[in-house]
Amino acid sequence: MSPRALLALIAAALLALLAAVAVEHAASQRRVPGVAGTRLLPGLESAINAVSGLQLVGAGARPLVTLRRTAQGWAVAQTDAPADPARVRGYLLRLARARVIAGKTRDPSLYAAIGVATIRDAGAGAGGVELRLHGITPWPALLIGRYDSRLDGTFVRPAGSAESLLVAGDLTPPRVPAAWMPHPLLSIASDAVQALAVSDAGGASYVLDRDAAGRLMVRHAPPGVQAAARRDLVAGVLDGIDYTAVEPLMTPPADALRARVELRNGIIIALHVWRPTRAAAHARGVLTVQAPRGAAPALMTRTAAFAAWLQGRTWVLAPGTWSLLSGSLQPGMPMPAPAASAAAPAAAASSAATPSMISDGGRG
Repeated sequence: MSPRALLALIAAALLALLAAVAVEHAASQRRVPGVAGTRLLPGLESAINAVSGLQLVGAGARPLVTLRRTAQGWAVAQTDAPADPARVRGYLLRLARARVIAGKTRDPSLYAAIGVATIRDAGAGAGGVELRLHGITPWPALLIGRYDSRLDGTFVRPAGSAESLLVAGDLTPPRVPAAWMPHPLLSIASDAVQALAVSDAGGASYVLDRDAAGRLMVRHAPPGVQAAARRDLVAGVLDGIDYTAVEPLMTPPADALRARVELRNGIIIALHVWRPTRAAAHARGVLTVQAPRGAAPALMTRTAAFAAWLQGRTWVLAPGTWSLLSGSLQPGMPMPAPAASAAAPAAAASSAATPSMISDGGRG
């Protein structure tokens, strides 16, 4: 074979090898909707304000959480209540900034182990959730699986793709509607309270109000109750009261505890609290809000917004609320401070505008 023919043969072989490598690379890019170091959802960060909805779907295609952007802000469809914009934006930013660590299994028999099985086929104990974003851009649905703390990564599989991915950070979203709502439920300091009365169905009552000098005094307490020792705890019942879930409005039972709080700006908050069973850790609560007669228009507007947030729902209250109220009526009962809510994710600070609307101590 002549040298020229040999060179031609070598060149043809090199071209064939390069073509094969190019085909394999293209196929790998089709299989993996992202390569190591690239964004999971390229372009989402610059288009966050164009996201109009977020939906989480659980095993058996059961809707878990639906968030919609409205003219007033984000709302939770399941509770017909506002969502916390900081929580929503915080999660969207986590998604937008998440980067792929590596491609993982393409074997469907292994999907369930890492939580990325197709939702409609997943059993009731499936660990994953399908996340759908709505807006101008057609973002792919994502099957969000298990978070691996050792790798600091979350297993994710874009719907319709065989390839699963390991993505940096914890992308598991809260699966209950209340976790997307503002927390705490109420944040009204005790110095904003003008008067407070707690009573039960048997007629026992514990009453506080302020004297002419503005000091909070115990006006009445059941026999045997160490009233003064409990004054500050009871006065702070609305300071940091929180919830773990939201249910449709219920009529409080006849044996519900009742608390009536008048704030120093004249707003009155009525709270009915009861336990579904004696052993229940989480009490239920129903609240109503009333503006003072002849209030200024600004206070009326703030009160209406506050009432719209609190009324019309039954709140599953965080542990401690029942003990705090019932303990004010019973001799010798311990008086725990209200417990912090387990429903509020730590990823974002609360931006609950409505509870803070009336937390000042003024009268206007």
